[in-house]
Amino acid sequence: MSADFASMQFLIIDDMEASRSTLRLTLSTFGVTRTNFAINGIDAMRRLGNQKFDVVLCDYVLGDGKDGQQVLEEIRHRNLISRSTVFIMITAERGYQKVINAVELAPDDYLIKPFNGEMLMLRLERAIEKKGHFKAVYEFVDSEDFASAIDECERNIQAQSRHVIDFIRLEAELLLLVGNPDEARKLYETVLASRAVPWAKMGLGKALFQQSQLADAEEIFLSLAEENDSYVAAYDWLAKTYEAMGDTAKAQGAIARAVGISPNRVVRQKKLGEVAFANEDHDTAEKAFRSSIELGKYSVHKSSDDYVGLSRALLGKGDHDKALEAMRVLGNEFPDDACAALQGAMTKSLIYKDMGNDTYAKTLFDEAQQLFKSAKSELPGHAVVAMAET
Repeated sequence: MSADFASMQFLIIDDMEASRSTLRLTLSTFGVTRTNFAINGIDAMRRLGNQKFDVVLCDYVLGDGKDGQQVLEEIRHRNLISRSTVFIMITAERGYQKVINAVELAPDDYLIKPFNGEMLMLRLERAIEKKGHFKAVYEFVDSEDFASAIDECERNIQAQSRHVIDFIRLEAELLLLVGNPDEARKLYETVLASRAVPWAKMGLGKALFQQSQLADAEEIFLSLAEENDSYVAAYDWLAKTYEAMGDTAKAQGAIARAVGISPNRVVRQKKLGEVAFANEDHDTAEKAFRSSIELGKYSVHKSSDDYVGLSRALLGKGDHDKALEAMRVLGNEFPDDACAALQGAMTKSLIYKDMGNDTYAKTLFDEAQQLFKSAKSELPGHAVVAMAET
């Protein structure tokens, strides 16, 4: 059955007026009449925050500011679209690295330019049709009624729905989300008994991780990485597993491999910085935190923590001037942030103490204590813990 395009709200995110016009014209030949535009990432966030859309077509390159990857990342992070909304990434980038970055963030589909109207219509109809089958589950998930979502998945599995394998996958993911790895594991093992699909192996590894069967989880993730060297998530979970085992050296190696394959994720660079710093590998930590800061300029993951991490890595190298410069930039980037002010005072106190200026270090520490007392209720948990440890 053809999609009812005339009843749907479309959002096109593209910084090029000619591209927006061409895409709107193409959509109109399918019967689309409700087309909205966003010219950059900020505009997209505003529109998505104010209106519900059925389909989002987002170009990967959006000029200055957020790129398509960062738009998708923020949308997912802020829950700006329903799970029933179709999100398709459009890119002219045929290079492996950028394509894998887009796919890794799980849009419903992606199109490589140039493409014709027939191809676009086929992809849209396929994605919309599939979303329709999962509408009830997505509504439960959006309302955080996970028990009902799991029950709805199970009903479709028992009825041998057309998308039964996808319902199995979704149910297993929801079981992991609610902390039921035993039942999730059974589903993944059922799938793997008939065919070795990577997502089921990955899910089994996550279930084993939740069950604290770390050696078995490690074996699964290593196997996935060996079978497909570009399976970035396998390295991410391998790093988590090694951390849980207390082997931070292996954890750093795994996350470094993931960064080498797909370097444009803020959270991955940050994680590498944190693990490298714990291992006293200050050169790697510095490089990773600098990358995280650069990639995070227009990202929802922009964080004062990265500037602190950079400063402490530089302090570990004995480069006091650059460590203090990182704190100066922190103040400029987060001028009204109580947490950043506290982090800045604490970190500068450590730097001046290392420089042998105990008097000024004590002044800064006292300042940090005052900031902590006045803003304690506003601070995130990790800042409270850091101050308590200090």
